[in-house]
Amino acid sequence: MRGLIFVVVLTTFVALTVCKRCRLKRGLQHKIKQYQSRCLKRGYQSSLGCISQSKKPSRKVRKRCDKYERQLKKCGYSCSTLEIKNVKLGGGWSDDGPWSQCTADCGGGTQTRTRTCTNPPPKNGGAGCIGDSSESRTCNTKGCPVNGEWSDYGAWSDCTKECNAGTHTRTRTCSNPAPANGGKYCAGSPGQETGACNIHPCGEGWFETSFSSEAVEDVYWHRSELAYEMGDNFRPSINLRWGAMKQYEGLVLQGNLQIFSQDNTYIGIKNLFQVVPGGVHVAALRGNEEFTVDIPGCGTQKFTLSLWNINVAEGPMTDFTWNIASHASDDCPPIYGALQFPTKEPDVSSYFHIHYRFTEEEGLKKKREVKEVVLISHPEEIILTTDNYSDVIPIRL
Repeated sequence: MRGLIFVVVLTTFVALTVCKRCRLKRGLQHKIKQYQSRCLKRGYQSSLGCISQSKKPSRKVRKRCDKYERQLKKCGYSCSTLEIKNVKLGGGWSDDGPWSQCTADCGGGTQTRTRTCTNPPPKNGGAGCIGDSSESRTCNTKGCPVNGEWSDYGAWSDCTKECNAGTHTRTRTCSNPAPANGGKYCAGSPGQETGACNIHPCGEGWFETSFSSEAVEDVYWHRSELAYEMGDNFRPSINLRWGAMKQYEGLVLQGNLQIFSQDNTYIGIKNLFQVVPGGVHVAALRGNEEFTVDIPGCGTQKFTLSLWNINVAEGPMTDFTWNIASHASDDCPPIYGALQFPTKEPDVSSYFHIHYRFTEEEGLKKKREVKEVVLISHPEEIILTTDNYSDVIPIRL
């Protein structure tokens, strides 16, 4: 024959000893081919030293191939592997390795495992293994624990009172998000909040104080927007309601009647109440008090301050109404009164809520024509120290 003939068969059977019991003398080569194609290529594990492919044979294949091997053994044959030069040998997959660690502890992650084309590896340019070298799967799919968070508060309920401080409530839920998968319930205060509402006194004409945001000589203050003409009987009323925080000793808060002339000139002041240690000093609590005012063009005129009404209601509230009787001459020009509340506490509303109003004897308010009342930097106008602490209504400290 011309040229070189390369043997392509991967496995060569070499006869060792021809047994007398061999019945395949004429059909031996045919049986060997059957053994290769039907057994070794289907993963049958040879006991004759033959190399088989990395497959798992069926029970039927194993039974048939066991019979082939018995016949070949009787003929004295076994396998010897020959690495024939220039013969291409295809690769086979190794077993899969262990799964990698999951990429997540909960909520779904992935893990992989790999195999290599080394059982056997391809040789002499043989084909590589068919398929993927790695495999992935999901893992730890159970949901992660979710701790609950509060939702925003809902709207306030209707107030239980129209005046004199009622209560209303609003709620929130542990749903933003809700706890899940063993997560913790919302921390903090309960889901319902109660607050005061309609704290203004009952009746008409009440004003609420709103203190200045900046101090004047270390004093914060509020004054009524309007001054009112003081007739024969002028009645300022002040309502005090305790705030959410307890009064502390040393808190400075006063209520003063300021007096102005027609041209906005400040001409006098009279203290009506002052917060003192242990309570509130109230002017004229034990009897009438006389005071004077220098009215321009009229001289010194006398006035009488009396406590016309006091109401200590149930709960943290009290209100006072004073009557100011004028003894000024009939030819004196009219004068005007306004209420001023100086304090050294920047957050006085946490301790007291203050409302006020002005009435005449007939219960009517008479407004002056000029609305704006300019604060005059006068020491007595800013703050007034009361020496007489005997007229004190006790309040909490």
